[in-house]
Amino acid sequence: QAVEGSNFVLDLNGLTYNVNDNMVGSKGSKTNGFHLLEGANVEIKNGTLTMSATFERGTMIIQNYCNLTLNNVKAIGGTNNKYVLSNNSGNIVLKNGTELNATEGNYALDVYYFKNNAYPEGVTLTIADNNVKVVGKVSYSSAINTEYAYNKLHLVMPAGYELTLDNGLVLVASEDGKTQEVTTTDVAAAKAFASLWKNARNSDGGLCAIVGTSEMDDLLAKYDELSTTSKEYLESVQDADGVSVAYSVKYFKTLQQSKV
Repeated sequence: QAVEGSNFVLDLNGLTYNVNDNMVGSKGSKTNGFHLLEGANVEIKNGTLTMSATFERGTMIIQNYCNLTLNNVKAIGGTNNKYVLSNNSGNIVLKNGTELNATEGNYALDVYYFKNNAYPEGVTLTIADNNVKVVGKVSYSSAINTEYAYNKLHLVMPAGYELTLDNGLVLVASEDGKTQEVTTTDVAAAKAFASLWKNARNSDGGLCAIVGTSEMDDLLAKYDELSTTSKEYLESVQDADGVSVAYSVKYFKTLQQSKV
């Protein structure tokens, strides 16, 4: 277990480190092979990590909250390893041929935001090069469905890198074309609508100028097509005048209905 303030490199020197007993973790949930706490800086390199210790509800090879680099590491999960690498905080880099291998139905990695201010720096995982291999499910999620929370989550990889994503995840290319980032379908749809709404607000005459027109009908129809999760997300996206996009849409929907 790496505590806050730890700074070290674990060089496996080509060997395999197998966790077969004495799991670590938070009090009452010692189900981890490695438990790396926020405020630590850890690099693991040049070897293989496995875990034969079991727990009835599943285990994690690495539960990570720190700044972690996996450099030329193969982490091989068994059927009891629900997660090979789970990340709730910190800056994580996978590089130089690192492999995360999960068995069918289990997660190779997750990027997860727990709750507001628990880990205010958020979590960023970067796949640094195309030699990194990820086999298994990938989870990108937040316990809170808000713009603030999802802005704390980042999963970045080289442009063109192929990754098996869990349901509801999409890739968004960077403007420079050098990287791509994971987001959820609902968040991507909400962001796209927020952009359309704000563009309309900032156009000549603003939203008031299109009340009663087919242009407003089309914009409101796009909002109605969004999922419940997307609409919930828009409740946290700020529009002008200190209100959310969701609130603004409902206001202009009422105006549109009265005009029509």
